[in-house]
Amino acid sequence: MALHRKQPETFPTIEEKAAWLDETYGHLSAGEIVRVSIETLFPGAIGTVSSFGADSAALLKLIADVDPATPVAFLDTGQHFGETLGYRDDLAVDLGLTNLQIVHPKADALGRFDPANDLHKSDTDQCCDIRKVEPMARAVAPFDAWFTGRKRYQSAQRAEMPVFEAVGPRIRINPLARWTTEDQANFMRANDLRENPLVAFGYLSIGCFPCTQPSSDGDERSGRWAGQAKTECGIHLDGLVAIDGQGDAMNESKTKIWNGETFIDDEWIEAETVADLAPSRPSILPVAEWQALGDEGRQAHGAPIGVRLEPGDDIAAIIEALDDLPIVALSFPAYTDGRSYSKAVRLRRAGYDGPIRAVGDVLYDQVDHMIRTGFSELVITNAPTIAKLERAELPGIDHRYQPSLDEEQKTNRFTWRRHAA
Repeated sequence: MALHRKQPETFPTIEEKAAWLDETYGHLSAGEIVRVSIETLFPGAIGTVSSFGADSAALLKLIADVDPATPVAFLDTGQHFGETLGYRDDLAVDLGLTNLQIVHPKADALGRFDPANDLHKSDTDQCCDIRKVEPMARAVAPFDAWFTGRKRYQSAQRAEMPVFEAVGPRIRINPLARWTTEDQANFMRANDLRENPLVAFGYLSIGCFPCTQPSSDGDERSGRWAGQAKTECGIHLDGLVAIDGQGDAMNESKTKIWNGETFIDDEWIEAETVADLAPSRPSILPVAEWQALGDEGRQAHGAPIGVRLEPGDDIAAIIEALDDLPIVALSFPAYTDGRSYSKAVRLRRAGYDGPIRAVGDVLYDQVDHMIRTGFSELVITNAPTIAKLERAELPGIDHRYQPSLDEEQKTNRFTWRRHAA
């Protein structure tokens, strides 16, 4: 039987392992998939992340019947319905779950990106990244595999999903993938499982309260992000792959260079001192080190040497050398520090036509303004910003009243007017 089939010790890739598992075990019943995954395939290295939503009880019941000590993580976004929090605690008792883990968003990320607790009004993707995707990555990081309660009938995006699939270095298991709404209802009824109280009020898919409404027209996910193209919070999409459960996703993403249109390769080495210069490699030095090296030292290096200015540095230190500078990097130690915008404008007005690079705390909302003020390269480490630009979600403002280096679109609409006293 498939339940006892020995799996190869190694697979060339995680994708090939997932395909083998799906072919071997994907046809089993939901209960058998849960059992073989916990007891045979991933003993001691598997868990689940539950929203304790409208239909979460079914999967949790299957898991508890095999091993109630299986880790069950709950992403406490800080914006759940009170009914969901109460249901979480009651259902854990009902099923005898003994390893419920509450995972919170990073406090520093909330303070940095959502200090007024209203990010959901302007950027639901980033709100989900902070409150769900990054915590989800931390929640699954200890596991080799984890269960989800996703079903194929729930949306077009899920219609073809396999039971076993590769996500980064892990296996995601969807034991209920083939279930229908009738299967779900029958299982809940047969096992006398309590529902989230919000179901009685028409909430058939339940997330955070600012972005969840009662469902309509029989489409259970129609109440999620109503009026938007968004259909998933991101924990089941590529954002989790990019984060890969390693470290702080808000601050430790892979660095990428954006040139205003696409991502480009980076040939430059960031050196903090002259001693850090790599032989015959293009490098960028802080302005004090760049000055100390002198013209002869820079020429002797055998490769271009650019300069980096901090917000407090004066561009007068480099103004006479603009014709010879291969690149100027301007630092943003915090996204609230805008002094480097002025430096970029001044460099362009002084005739500098080489690359001006933004480094440091570069976020999505700054991208358009940076390009407008003269930056040509942005060094981006923020995972949500990278993900949006990779999806070609380009920021921009139709009408502006600030001066700009580029030609502004003419408009007769005004954000404000001056009136005589």
